[in-house]
Amino acid sequence: MLLSGALGSSRFREYPAHNIESIITCTFCVGRVLRDVLILAIFFSLGSLIYLLAFIYLLDVFFHGLIQPRYTRAIHKHDGPLFLKAMNAINALLRLLKYPPLPADPFEALPPNEFREAVKTWGSIPQGVIERVVEEVYQRAVGPNVAQLRRYQAFSSEAYGELMPTLVSRIIRDTGLHEGSLFLDLGSGVGNVVLQASLQTGCTSYGIEYMAQPAKLARSQLEQFRTRCRMWGFRMGEVELEEGDMLKSKRVDELIPKADVVLVNNRVFGPSLNEAIRPKFLDLKEGAIVVSLQEFAPLSGVTERNLDDISAIFQVTKKNYYPGHVSWHGQGGDYYLHRVDRKCYASIKQQFESTTSTRTKPMRSSRLRR
Repeated sequence: MLLSGALGSSRFREYPAHNIESIITCTFCVGRVLRDVLILAIFFSLGSLIYLLAFIYLLDVFFHGLIQPRYTRAIHKHDGPLFLKAMNAINALLRLLKYPPLPADPFEALPPNEFREAVKTWGSIPQGVIERVVEEVYQRAVGPNVAQLRRYQAFSSEAYGELMPTLVSRIIRDTGLHEGSLFLDLGSGVGNVVLQASLQTGCTSYGIEYMAQPAKLARSQLEQFRTRCRMWGFRMGEVELEEGDMLKSKRVDELIPKADVVLVNNRVFGPSLNEAIRPKFLDLKEGAIVVSLQEFAPLSGVTERNLDDISAIFQVTKKNYYPGHVSWHGQGGDYYLHRVDRKCYASIKQQFESTTSTRTKPMRSSRLRR
């Protein structure tokens, strides 16, 4: 995990002063100042990485050692030579922490790897680190091929769209996904949600994607994810990816009864595909949750009209997502949590049947009297 000091002093001096906080938290301000998009990307990437190192991994070393402040001062003074010195100092420190000198005494215990020691103190992976890893992997594996994903027909069952990491984190919290859970993504695209879920919670994840190009990129992302996790010093849960038809997959049929959470990004699914998926949910265990962008069951719950419908086993909750949480538009929208509750359904059905039976009794008795 070494940072590159690739910016020359003459080019760097062209840009006005800006502090590290602006670079990390205010990209639209940086965009006004930095005319070159490549330079902007480099500054933002370096700034966010140094922020993580300073505030999450190595707070004391970076602040008391005055290394992170050197970087901030170089940015603030738009000083190219000082910036390169700061980057060299950061790289030297990272090498020292990752590969500490061996003790003179061969029987003395080896010094610890400070990065791994820092990770051991975490109760869970910080959100900033999760988003950093997700972004690094996406830009390396998917970014160069993103134009190929635009070839799929819009507003069809093969249209392509992604849930952003912030929304994925919300869904993980909403569903209570954890290390012992099994998560399924039916229509997993390039694998973003499957991979983030396994990274963020340690759960076992499975994703199936019908379209060849997204499925190929998902496999590439998985390989990159494993590499990045080793580099950052933590592990992710098991991930299984399949290229195929969710309606015909034997693996889907095997895993559905064991699943705790199932995601179906059915925003553009046609009525026939949505209807074809629903019978799969009959095999879900009690308490399992289906997350979707269109509801599979009415929010009004069980009524006399839908009493015998497949969807009657669900208790449905409507949630809102905010602008920037999905890739296909910049507006907010809704998603739905469908929790399997057969006990509640059985109770409601019994009440309906009891009411129906009570209504019919007087009619029968009056006929008998005649």
